[in-house]
Amino acid sequence: MDQLFVLFIAAVVGEGIVEYLLAPLFDKWKESGDAALVEQGLRMTAAAVGIAIAWQLQLKFFNIAFGLESLSPWFDIVVTGIAIGRGSNYINDLIGKLNGN
Repeated sequence: MDQLFVLFIAAVVGEGIVEYLLAPLFDKWKESGDAALVEQGLRMTAAAVGIAIAWQLQLKFFNIAFGLESLSPWFDIVVTGIAIGRGSNYINDLIGKLNGN
């Protein structure tokens, strides 16, 4: 299966986990606390979910997109996980740019 497609699906799954399972909890906390702090917590949680997905699937964006091997494989996984945590629209735009669209 095309690795870019797997990366996109991973972003969709990550976004679903964050939006449907975790965001409602953060919304409840936002009502009772500092909204900016809660928003930052949600972003960091989304990044952690993305990193977990990238680690489990061993997705490495720089390797997938450019065929590059980083000196530390975990670095590529963390960067990929952060991108996954940004969501499917972000990944879709990134893949479109790589394909010249």
